[in-house]
Amino acid sequence: MFDFFKKKITETFKTIKKTAIEHKITQKQLDDFFYKIELILLENNASYDATNEIINNAKKQLIDKNINIFKTKYFLENAIKNCLFDILNKDKINIIEKIKQANNNGRPYVILFLGFNGTGKTTNLAKLGYLLKQNNFKCVFAAGDSFRYAAIEQLKKHGGNLNIPVIAHKYGADSAAVIFDAKKYAVSHNLNVVLCDTAGRVHTDKNLLEELKKIIRVNNPDLNILVAEAITGSDIENQVKQFSEVGIDGTILTKTDIDKKIGSAISVCYISKRPILYLSFGQKYTDLIEFDAKKALENIFKF
Repeated sequence: MFDFFKKKITETFKTIKKTAIEHKITQKQLDDFFYKIELILLENNASYDATNEIINNAKKQLIDKNINIFKTKYFLENAIKNCLFDILNKDKINIIEKIKQANNNGRPYVILFLGFNGTGKTTNLAKLGYLLKQNNFKCVFAAGDSFRYAAIEQLKKHGGNLNIPVIAHKYGADSAAVIFDAKKYAVSHNLNVVLCDTAGRVHTDKNLLEELKKIIRVNNPDLNILVAEAITGSDIENQVKQFSEVGIDGTILTKTDIDKKIGSAISVCYISKRPILYLSFGQKYTDLIEFDAKKALENIFKF
């Protein structure tokens, strides 16, 4: 996980450690160190604002510190790690408990999936459906992406594979109505969770954004999950900002097996102020893991 970032930052800390052993660290060398860290973060596609905050806060942690020459690497490493943790560690959402609470109140828990075309909304909806089924929850899929016939068929295929019912209308139907009917189906069949697919809007298509607002207004979902690709790079900033207009509660970061950089995770958490719920990789239903900022950073700084 985040191997590209780990490789780059390990090399930098090894250099500062060697310098600290051989000489007393000068202010110029410290400035050079932070400049290298800044470049590494930007190279890893972290947003400029997030990078700036990490560097500035790390510097503040070292102000007036009497640093032992042999512990220079330790103090610098912890300063960077703490600043990364502050950004990545958002309040977790215990979806299992949230579902139980909704069910105890006599209603299904409704999860809405948001994201641009091609990010893997439908696939990751199915992955979460599989995970919830493993936790003994009964689910229904809502084919809310009625603008793409292929999306409806894809969701039906996932439903068949997982033995989860799919509520779908004809191509071009009102997405809000599809999800509304799925909620009614869940109530009448005593199901626990409604997982709702939506159309993937493109940058220039404001109509689809308004469609999402209508879906939320009509169906009042419990959880809005943004599905975003780790390989998107700096464009992920625009995705988060645009979907924040309708509301984001958490993110599933996809294709993390392809992208080894940490920048997308930093940018998503920094801009949305919401947690990364899962990291997604591969095509198997089991290829979904809960994101843990502490474990991720412990793995990166294990050198």
